[in-house]
Amino acid sequence: MRGFFDMVLNVNVTLKSFDIKVIPDDVMCKLLGGKGLKIEGPEYETVYAFGGLCKVKDIEEIMYLNDLCDRLGMDTISAGILAAFAIEAVRRGRIDLDIDYGAVDAIARLLDGKSRM
Repeated sequence: MRGFFDMVLNVNVTLKSFDIKVIPDDVMCKLLGGKGLKIEGPEYETVYAFGGLCKVKDIEEIMYLNDLCDRLGMDTISAGILAAFAIEAVRRGRIDLDIDYGAVDAIARLLDGKSRM
């Protein structure tokens, strides 16, 4: 079925907060004494952009991309739409990138590369 994301039920934000573990040498981890980071859930629009448009099927992966955008100074909604547009352009043979729906690491590389331009 065209336009259908069968993993949509896996992506929900019913929890009010998430405990996120950060890498020990991360600046925030050092500031918090290695206790990790507790954040509120992503905005619904962020879940839509990365979950619905980019077909990222896990809320933790969406939180990862949300955190990456925050660190890069990017708007998460615009970043998700950009990634989805790039994925669709690759699918239609318009551009040559190593990216596809649900490929979180490839989406992260795209966003990191765009932030450095």
